[in-house]
Amino acid sequence: FQTEKKVVEVLGQLKERLSQHCPDCHEKVLARRLEGRYVNDKESRVLIWECPLCNALWRESRLNKPKFKQHGVVTHG
Repeated sequence: FQTEKKVVEVLGQLKERLSQHCPDCHEKVLARRLEGRYVNDKESRVLIWECPLCNALWRESRLNKPKFKQHGVVTHG
């Protein structure tokens, strides 16, 4: 029982850390992430987030930007 409780606690902390505020509905959500590339630009990597509540899309990460810049991810608008 203690192990199960610890797992639930860790998963809750992970969800909290990965959650973002939707720019449209302003709710804190665990957004769905889409990854793509621009046609004829193999070097690009574009991340787009989708709100599971209102289906809004955004490119600017609400997470720690340096982490994404380190991997060459395009996060500017």
